Amino acid sequence: MKNQIALAISASALLLTTPISHAADFGVCNYGQETLSSVTCFGPATLNGTTVTGNVFVAGPLTATHAKLGSLHVAGIATLQNSHVKGTTEVEGPLNSTQSQFDDTLFVASNKMVLTASKINGAVTMKSTSETANLYLTCETVINNSVTFEGMPGIIKAQSGSRVTGDIVNGQLDDSQNKTKCNTGDHS
Repeated sequence: MKNQIALAISASALLLTTPISHAADFGVCNYGQETLSSVTCFGPATLNGTTVTGNVFVAGPLTATHAKLGSLHVAGIATLQNSHVKGTTEVEGPLNSTQSQFDDTLFVASNKMVLTASKINGAVTMKSTSETANLYLTCETVINNSVTFEGMPGIIKAQSGSRVTGDIVNGQLDDSQNKTKCNTGDHS
């Protein structure tokens, strides 16, 4: 119930801060191989081969495959595969990324983030207020900056050649399985 209330508050805040320069879509939003200046969706969103030169705002779950995004703001679960975000990424929920790149800061408010064969160039911040934050790095994922855990302390579980090149604040690195083979399976 608390998570549903928090998601509703996040979605409301997203609605209040969304620029009015473009139309907002309500319900299921599906975008294919097209180029858009921005996307605002209040409901589940799918970006498949989509290029968005500006901001992407989603209040609901997001699935992005082969997407190129300016910046990303999601109030819900975000799943990215073979995608590239040039600007800031903010996710109010779990983030799952496979073979994706984030060029700027990455902020996730959740106790779980999974980065598989991904590259993060900006600073990473995870905020969890009720449980230990778990950041899973697999398949040679590289964070070329610092990782900060806000609220509860966090654990970075680095596997299969993954690494963090910057400082770790309020957390610890567990790289005891870093020599294991790449496994893109579930990290529950």
